[in-house]
Amino acid sequence: MKVASSAGPQRLPARVAAVLFAGLLAQAGFDLWRSRQEVLEGPAAAVRAEPVAPPSGADVSLIIDRHLFGQPASDAVAQAAPETRANLVLGGIWFAPGTEGYALIGEPGQQQRLYRVGAQLPADAQLLEIQADRVLLRRRGQRELLLLRPQVPESASPSASAATPAELMRKRFR
Repeated sequence: MKVASSAGPQRLPARVAAVLFAGLLAQAGFDLWRSRQEVLEGPAAAVRAEPVAPPSGADVSLIIDRHLFGQPASDAVAQAAPETRANLVLGGIWFAPGTEGYALIGEPGQQQRLYRVGAQLPADAQLLEIQADRVLLRRRGQRELLLLRPQVPESASPSASAATPAELMRKRFR
């Protein structure tokens, strides 16, 4: 009587799996080596390529006129405008390029209000444009600038403004 061994059929799949695993491992190693060779040879191939000259008579003004990166800021207009003599204070600005901005404007010693472009301001002025550190006004038909200046609290004494930042922090957190 012949006894069937159960070890033979069970080991065959394990052996096949081991051979397949070894083959996949060898293929992965070869792919890694080949990709490294391509990376090392890549820049040398790029250097050997001949540069392509732009077509003669290219009109770059067509590209410039399309404003691919947005409209230029009107800093030139704002720089040319004189600073206003109106009795106004610019207390703060909410400004983000491409969005609607707001300016906190008021008369000295009075409550400041929030204004948008186009709004009528005290001192017979109109808000034309809001920039990061200034606003452009129209007053008496002329363009004028109202600059954002650092505000010093009235309670601050001259000696307090001369204090070092470390001293100010100590006083603030006592």
